[in-house]
Amino acid sequence: MTPIYKLTRPDRTTYRSFKYEVGQLYTFSGTGDLCGPGYSHAYLSIATAILHNPIHAAYDPAILWRAEGIITIEEGPMKVGCSAIRLLEPCPMPQVTIEQRVAYAIRSAWPFGTPTWRTWALNWLNGTNRTLAAAQAAEANAAAAAEAAEAEAATAEGAGTQAEKASTVWAAEWVAAKAARAAKAATTGPAWALWTMKFSADVAWVAWATGRKPVTMLQIADWAILASDPFSFPDMTGKGAKNDDPQL
Repeated sequence: MTPIYKLTRPDRTTYRSFKYEVGQLYTFSGTGDLCGPGYSHAYLSIATAILHNPIHAAYDPAILWRAEGIITIEEGPMKVGCSAIRLLEPCPMPQVTIEQRVAYAIRSAWPFGTPTWRTWALNWLNGTNRTLAAAQAAEANAAAAAEAAEAEAATAEGAGTQAEKASTVWAAEWVAAKAARAAKAATTGPAWALWTMKFSADVAWVAWATGRKPVTMLQIADWAILASDPFSFPDMTGKGAKNDDPQL
């Protein structure tokens, strides 16, 4: 079986209060949608489990388990569905700051950002400019581009390649706008913390669906949590990597 990670509530319950016992093998039908009862949901890394929890099970508090399972279906690096799973032992959950979640969103959105957006992103990540005004401007510019692309996609509906291209542009600009929104929410205080978490996870999911390589997404997630200095990464400036697809 494959090593995986699973989140539960502190009493080891999950969806519909299903309760797991440590060491016991549980089997599921392995049929239907990933988010349905035919699978036990899990993650490929500690980082993705923690970063994506706000838009998945949203357990708070949560217990992170080291587990093993038979992966039958997967949503790239976002989450996997197992037809069989066994909880092995609880493992420490790194404390993830709001800044680390914003960094995750920005790095996920990086390949889709315009030069102007990337300038803002680098300034945010290196601490040069994390002001609300800068994040608002970055979000507004990307949102306007997304709206224009959405209108173009609607006009080009049924036109094949043109419509697909416009839809891809819309997704890219949406990702950039949402990353900036996460940064904006992070500057408005604790009341917006949950929204920052959700925005960051949303960005990662759409970025993956729009074409990010799964291994790169996993690397970004791990970096966001485990790097000793999560805001210092020279490859993002184009040193040692192509500027349109940095190897983080």
